[in-house]
Amino acid sequence: MRPNELQPWLLPRRSGTIRPLQKAIRRAPRSYGACAVRSSCTSVIIDDTPRCLLLWPCEAWSARSGQCTTDASDDFLRACNDEVWEEGMKFGVTIPNNWGVEDVRQVLAMGPLAEDLGYDSIWVMDHLFNTGYIRERLDDKPYYHPLATLSHLTATTTRVGLGTSVLVLPYHNPVELAKYTATLDHMSGGRVLLGVGVGAMTEEFEALGVSMRQRGALTNECIAIMKELWTNPDPSYRSSRWHFSDLKFAPKPVQKPHIPLWIGGSSPGAMKRAATMGDGWHPSGLTPEQFNVGREEVRKMASAAGRDPNSLAMSIRVEVEVHGKPSSQRAQGRSRLPGNDIEEMMAGIRAYESAGVQHIVLALNSGDVPKLTALMENIAKQVMPQFR
Repeated sequence: MRPNELQPWLLPRRSGTIRPLQKAIRRAPRSYGACAVRSSCTSVIIDDTPRCLLLWPCEAWSARSGQCTTDASDDFLRACNDEVWEEGMKFGVTIPNNWGVEDVRQVLAMGPLAEDLGYDSIWVMDHLFNTGYIRERLDDKPYYHPLATLSHLTATTTRVGLGTSVLVLPYHNPVELAKYTATLDHMSGGRVLLGVGVGAMTEEFEALGVSMRQRGALTNECIAIMKELWTNPDPSYRSSRWHFSDLKFAPKPVQKPHIPLWIGGSSPGAMKRAATMGDGWHPSGLTPEQFNVGREEVRKMASAAGRDPNSLAMSIRVEVEVHGKPSSQRAQGRSRLPGNDIEEMMAGIRAYESAGVQHIVLALNSGDVPKLTALMENIAKQVMPQFR
């Protein structure tokens, strides 16, 4: 695997980059010379960025000349690949775009905070209305748009992966979504990760005039269209819903061959979608035992489809109880981690690691920003170093 094919949130960091919150001072970007490839990206490399943490879509970068080089040395390639495989579990964290925080600036500030604390990725969620279990916890408080939130974070972070957990594909026009996310990939320097799913809220489908019964087929078609637009220099597509040809689509994503798609859900249809169309499996709320069973099934289906099962990322989103109780009635039947017992949390995460989870996303179930901040710091200091 070439360095420009490595997703940056999977790349190794230097040891000791986790800094106390009170000392988390963001460094100024280093000035580099002009580079035609790099000029299309707005993210920056900071002074202490290690060589295998490059975000740019080039194979090697010379700090001395300020130019991209196309011939990366064997030592460079070996170092990148060896370090990647030696790294332990990756840690993502949700920021509370979905928790009714009245001051959106507090939500946005948690992205740079997570990066400074050493998290590998930050995640947002997707709903249109406060209905069902969401209304139960928010009533009329704000639930901010996931992609607008990520758009801001492309400018205030430099290293972490920027993920959706998950984006409900039937809610979106796939052509417009392909354009929006490819643009985000350029704005972030190639850090976007799309967790995608089929959706579950009847009221939202009705409000959009979209058939909930066809959500699986719509999701499959959205994935096919986005991949076509992202990868084909002369994209074309025809179905009863969408058709286009004789057009150019740009920009293509920075990440090649395209933005990674992690498939959410644990139904048979979702697992088949992950095995045959996705770049990873990203369910939520499963126990370690349930995840292990599902993981083996996804891998079997991938092999049956002629795909390398080892090419699929294995991830899960797990709710963390900030207040020591489930966030809603819906959450009561789902696996959770305790936020008030670090030892028990570590044991739970260790069980997920043993079940084959490579990237765990911790969904902190609160809109209480001071408590979220304290818990994020505790996890970064006490939990994450035990897995690296």
